[in-house]
Amino acid sequence: TRANRLFCESTLSTHYATLVFGRADRAGNIEICIAGHNPPLLIKNGKVDILNATGVPVGLFSQSEYELVKVDLQKGNSLILYTDGLTEASVNEVEYGEGRLREQLIKSGDSSAKSIIDDIISDHKSFLKDSLPFDDITITVMTKN
Repeated sequence: TRANRLFCESTLSTHYATLVFGRADRAGNIEICIAGHNPPLLIKNGKVDILNATGVPVGLFSQSEYELVKVDLQKGNSLILYTDGLTEASVNEVEYGEGRLREQLIKSGDSSAKSIIDDIISDHKSFLKDSLPFDDITITVMTKN
């Protein structure tokens, strides 16, 4: 809420930003706020759950409120954060998409964080073939071992 207010006060009204902000402890307890950003994905028991936005992008409305989502990572669970450059990359107007990303994450299962990222990047490159991505791509994976 404070970041949103500062953003509204210091930028033009036409500017906004999406973000994910959180904190985690060694036990796997995560508190996360999702301000209009691509929904983080949680690999848990062979399934992929979506963590929906807890507020609008920062900078849209100065009085916006944001909630925290609490996640308790168990052994073998992974939390995946990514930018829209990953899912919005397209070939012949067909996007890589969140559905394809979720399918790839199911295949990756309870792999290490590095393996999950490597698998996503490999699948993404395979999808794009000779096309180049038009936006930057950032992927973060947190896995509890």
